[in-house]
Formats: sequence, C-alpha cells, structure tokens
Amino acid sequence: MNNTKIFFGMGILFLALIVSSHFVDTSLSCEVVTTCSYTDIFHISNETNAHAELSNNSNYNYKICCNDTAGLNIGNSCAGSYYTLLHLSNQTNAHAELNNESNYNFNVCINISSGELNCSYESSCSGYDTCIASVSDSTNAHVGNCTDYSTKICCGFNAAPTLDYLNLTPVSPYTTDDLYVNVTCSDNDASDTITAYWNIYKNNSIQSAQGGSSVVTSGFNTLVKTIDSSNTAKHDEWVAELWCGDGKTNTSKQNTSIRTILNSPPSKVNLSYPENNDSLFTNRTPRFNWTAATDADNDLLTYQLQLSLNSDVSSPLLNETGISNTYYIQQSELEFATYYWRVRANDSEAYGNWSDIWNFTLVPSVSIIVTQDTMNFGTMELFEVNDTTNDQPAPFELENDGNTEANVSVNSTPLWQSESAQLNTSYYRFKADNSTEANSFDWINSQTVWADMSDFYKSVIAILNHTDSNDLAEIDIRVEVASDEPPGSKSAILTFKAEEP
Repeated sequence: MNNTKIFFGMGILFLALIVSSHFVDTSLSCEVVTTCSYTDIFHISNETNAHAELSNNSNYNYKICCNDTAGLNIGNSCAGSYYTLLHLSNQTNAHAELNNESNYNFNVCINISSGELNCSYESSCSGYDTCIASVSDSTNAHVGNCTDYSTKICCGFNAAPTLDYLNLTPVSPYTTDDLYVNVTCSDNDASDTITAYWNIYKNNSIQSAQGGSSVVTSGFNTLVKTIDSSNTAKHDEWVAELWCGDGKTNTSKQNTSIRTILNSPPSKVNLSYPENNDSLFTNRTPRFNWTAATDADNDLLTYQLQLSLNSDVSSPLLNETGISNTYYIQQSELEFATYYWRVRANDSEAYGNWSDIWNFTLVPSVSIIVTQDTMNFGTMELFEVNDTTNDQPAPFELENDGNTEANVSVNSTPLWQSESAQLNTSYYRFKADNSTEANSFDWINSQTVWADMSDFYKSVIAILNHTDSNDLAEIDIRVEVASDEPPGSKSAILTFKAEEP
C-alpha cells in the first residue's frame, strides 16, 4: 500500500483563494624587516596595527621581505604566475582587504617565474612554507606581523608528490584469483589532495574500463583497484601502470611486474541467483545466475540448466543446454510453486560436476508505486473548477510493480474547509483513466467516471496488469472551489491500496 500526498503549495498541489612572521627552514620564507636583502613585497607603517603601502613607495620603514631558497625567482609583480595577497585602498597610507573583496584597486602580489605557488588565508600556516602577514578584517583592515591578527596570509611552494610503492598481487595468480593493485603516494604539502591514477593492461592491450583514479592518504599503502577473476583467463599477462598527482604536478608513470595467469583445475559451477531457500521469491521470469566455471584447458565453456518441481531435479520442466552465458532468463512466466534447479559446465567433451541443488518458492506479490505522486492546481478563484484530464496539472500515475494483477482503491483526507464541500461531495472527485499504456486494466469494472472522494476506500482500478509493457494507469482528480471556501493553502493526503483480485 502506498501513501500519496496531494499538497496545495509550491512544488505540491497548491490552491490559494484570492480574497608578523620570521624565517624558517623552508623553500619560501618571509619576515618583517627594516632592510630587505631579498624580495620586497610591500611595506607597513608598524609591526602591528599598521597601514600598508605598495613596495614602490618609501614612506614606511617596515618591509615584508621574502626569500626564495629554492631559486624560483620570487617577485612582487601582478603578472605571469602570481597570487594576489591583498587589495589596498591607496598606494600608501592604505587600509587593506582580502583578495575576494572588491572595494580597493591597488593590488599586492607575489609571483614566481617557475614552479607552483600556493597561498591562502588561514588561521594557522601549518602545512605552508611561511606566513607573510596578518590582517584584522576582510576589508577596511589594518595589517600586522603574523602574530598580530587571526587571519594570516600563508604561502608556500608546491612539493612534488612521489610514487613510493606499487604492486600487482598475487605474484602467481590462478584464474580463480582476483588481482589487487596497491600503491603508496607521498607528498610533503599537508594541504594537498593526493590522487593515485592507474591504467590496466592485459596482453599489452589497455583495458579502458579497468583504469581510474582514487584519492589516497599520503604515505599509506592503499588498495586502489580489484580486478575480478571473471576478467582473467589462463596465460593472460596483466600489468598495472600507476602514477601520483597533487593537482599541480604528476610523478612519472611506473609499471608493476607482469603477472601471468596460471592454469587452474576444473571447478563445478556455483549458483548465485535466485538465492537458495528463498521462500518469498517474486520474479516470475527470473534471471538464473551462476559464477563462471574454470577449465584446465581453457576451453570455451557452455552450460546446462535444469529446473524441476522435484527436490532431486528429476523430470525437469526445463532442460536447457548450450548456454553460452553465465545466466539464463526464464522465457515464460512461472506458476506459483517451489522450484529446484542446478547447473553444470560443458567443455564440448565432457560435463563437469553438477552444482549444488538450490530451491526457491515463487509467491504472489501485490505492489504498486505512484510514479507521478504530486499535483499542483496553482491559484484558483471561488466557483472555479479544474481537473487533470488535459494533463494540466498531470494526473497521478500508478504502476503495478508486483507479479500478479491488482485491484486498486483510494481514500483521502479532507481537502476543503467549507462545510458544503466536505468529502463525499462533488467538490473533490476522482476517476481512473488510461495512461500511455492503454488497456492496462479492466475498463468496464473500473471507476472511469467521476466519483466523489471519500475518507473510506473506494475502488478505482480493477485488474491492473503486472507486465512491464502494460502496467500503468492514471488517476484523474477534479476540484471545485465552493462559494464559501475561506482563502489559504489547501492540501490533502491520498492513500492508494492494492489488493490481489
């Protein structure tokens, strides 16, 4: 049984009546000094609570001076590969703001002629090379050294990731073994996201569907890919190609050792679906599934499936041979009963052992879903009438997703406040109608003309078909605004009930 709501409101059925820093041992380091021997980024009037000026001015004695120990040629130009640290309100005697603000037009920048530079506003510069300065607010702000304010300008060079370990296991796999791809990537930049990438090759041919990428933790051996044994065959040669990246720089690609799939002994088939002893099975045209058998000679295998009402699978109802897949789809609907089934493999010379015998009990299942489950009539006037027969709004749509026919009934909570327009009156009505799948139910015995909605269940659809191509029906709704209905939003909850005929 499904509960369906009719709402009168936006997105649902709505009806309203109109009545300072210091040098550290890193690649980039910055400090507040009075004499700058390295790159002069900008100036401040004091070490704390300061105004700022661009580096080409000379009114202030305190300079933000940055040293590039990695030889990446640090500069203060706002061109090339640069990062805007702050906006200033003027060239000198200026207030500052963060680079995501737009009140000031003078930019303080740091740039490099090679490599990758990463800067950000943080509460702590852990994970970065250095702190450049701190600011008191997002705009109209003072500037200070890195201990002055909580918002700090942090910068650092990107450290290239490394590929520390890669492997494809097991070393001597059989056709029944899954293959596992492991990798260890490392990166010294704590803020970087590390991604492992891989390609998979079989017999020197790339397997596009097996390739991919995954975010990994720096320094941890990570299983990034499992190649299912169903994809492997005897004498196949498998290789994994891996590399690591931090979004800025990738390592070189490296290959694992070649893993050659060894010969496996024959195996009997293992069944997978329908599950054994399933006493509530509902699919009348089941897809029987089993795992692939292996063959010592790697012959092309076919399968035999038997289905019977007897526990020893004698007198089979189905005895299908020559199945080339690891599944079989039942062609016609099965009756409600307990079934026993088994499968074995054939290599064109002999059959392998039968699988275990599994059973399932097919039972009726009555179920409907409401594929169109809300309705919005919008704004209506007093005395106005509207319905869904013209699909404006769209009617409710029901789908029988059970395995047998269903009779459907409906009830509702009250819609109107007016005493004259309560349930069981013509102001709120329903009827059944064909969907895009015509003739999906018994038209003659269904409610196909308008009927008053009630708080008790009323039959609306008789014998709703359960086959996928013909199992849809529509429920039309008609509403009329009574003359004494007060204004406001109106809503009601419909409940559809399905029962076996």
